[in-house]
Amino acid sequence: MKTKKIINTSLLIILLSIIISFIFHSGNSITGFIITLGYTTVFTLVNMTYFHLIGNKNSWEKHPKKTMTLSLLGLIPLNIVTFFVLNYITSVFIFHQSWTEFIHSQNLITYFIVVLISCVIALFIINLYLINRLSKQSHE
Repeated sequence: MKTKKIINTSLLIILLSIIISFIFHSGNSITGFIITLGYTTVFTLVNMTYFHLIGNKNSWEKHPKKTMTLSLLGLIPLNIVTFFVLNYITSVFIFHQSWTEFIHSQNLITYFIVVLISCVIALFIINLYLINRLSKQSHE
């Protein structure tokens, strides 16, 4: 049951990214669409794997503060590194930039946005946990 929820959430995230891709790329760039789909899929898999590992090592029920802290603090650097690697692969292998061109094209604002999105994702997951916990308590 938990796996089904994760898959459904992942598919929803991917669908939303496809819609966002068409909005920002005006629906005419197949390369932009494929890149957006690739980024979204990789980010979804990385975040799902991370939360799965955190959930296995630290129980939300037994150690909610520790798990919440690890979720927030671990997700941010993980997503920054993931974004950097995806940008590198896209820039060097798809757009044929050199390492120097790639480094000079990096923008701190973009990474700040990644940090904000990471926090929103983490808070969303934590919120889902809290809602689930409250619903379990109300049924008892």
